[in-house]
Amino acid sequence: MNASDETKEALEKFFSYIQREGGPKAYYRDRRGKKHYLDRRYSFGKLRVLLLSEFGAFRSLCLLPGGKRISEAIRIEADPGEVIKELDIKPKRAGGPGRKVKYAYIEAVFDLRADPRLERLDLNDEAAAIHSITDWLDEWFDSAANVSGEIPKRSLLAPYARKIFGHLQNRPSIDGR
Repeated sequence: MNASDETKEALEKFFSYIQREGGPKAYYRDRRGKKHYLDRRYSFGKLRVLLLSEFGAFRSLCLLPGGKRISEAIRIEADPGEVIKELDIKPKRAGGPGRKVKYAYIEAVFDLRADPRLERLDLNDEAAAIHSITDWLDEWFDSAANVSGEIPKRSLLAPYARKIFGHLQNRPSIDGR
């Protein structure tokens, strides 16, 4: 199984949780909607991870004693929050609308668009142009540093400088507009 050690540890905790005598019961519903409880024995053994697969074809590899295959999703009679609390599993990152951006790259690029030095930039010398754009971005971050005074390293600014250079090269000429 290609899984991180964290994932394997979490799965082991989960299986030991549902293996308990008084633990939550695992079940699946047949096509008619009837609940069928699984014996605790299914949480032991090497193929037990297949029971948790989101793909029915993998779950169907596990045969019940009567030869019946499990192709429906397996559910647990427990509140997910309760299970996470009981297993003491920490989510990798908090949920939310997205990551908070550390540096104001977008603002820097927009401000640089209006910089008159871009018009005088020699686009025939790529290395010098990218170096100049990186310098200008660095100047912008120096002047607009936040309270902590943190600014991005030049190595983080270089990819943005390359993109700006590529955009400047591909823009239509004033005569062609």
